[in-house]
Amino acid sequence: MVAASLHGTLGQVVITVVATLFVYWATERYAELLAAGARGRVLDRRNVMAALRHGWPMLESSYTPVVVLLVASVLGAELKTAVLIRAWKIELARLAAETGLTITVCHLPPGTSKWNKIEHRLFSQITMNWRGRPLTSHQIIVDLIGATRTATGLTVRAELNTGTYPTGIKYTNKQVDALPITRHDFHGEWNYTVTPPPNDTPTST
Repeated sequence: MVAASLHGTLGQVVITVVATLFVYWATERYAELLAAGARGRVLDRRNVMAALRHGWPMLESSYTPVVVLLVASVLGAELKTAVLIRAWKIELARLAAETGLTITVCHLPPGTSKWNKIEHRLFSQITMNWRGRPLTSHQIIVDLIGATRTATGLTVRAELNTGTYPTGIKYTNKQVDALPITRHDFHGEWNYTVTPPPNDTPTST
């Protein structure tokens, strides 16, 4: 949704969000029915309808981001501003200033998650490791994630962050524009470098 907002109108983004979720919903339902048939389950009308209803909340979840975009647009906010979280770049610039590091960010463009090594090599293993186990507390979740191992040498370290963080912090476009961020020539909206600034990063208002 973020990437779509950089190149499309409000209507295009809304259609993209809804269509994407619908495709995911239809694909998951199709896979579920195929798996049921492979297990010998009779795919009568009742079972098919039950499978379709099972994933319907996925489509309903699209209402929230769409409503947020519409409300932001009515209030006069730019589409890009309505979607992007400015605090991300503010805090990234603060980290660069505190550590003296030059930080380069390269986001995966939309539709390319199949090349996300973390998604395939880490998340899938975590999911298999806690399969069938009730996730009844944060500590159980952290322990199961941290216990993930693979035959190829993957190990995972996990810990629970018990810190508290203030809410309602706002930054202006002027503050974000003043950050020491250099956009790359190739899709600067996805790829950019943050350098340690000579002065302090903006404070919240």
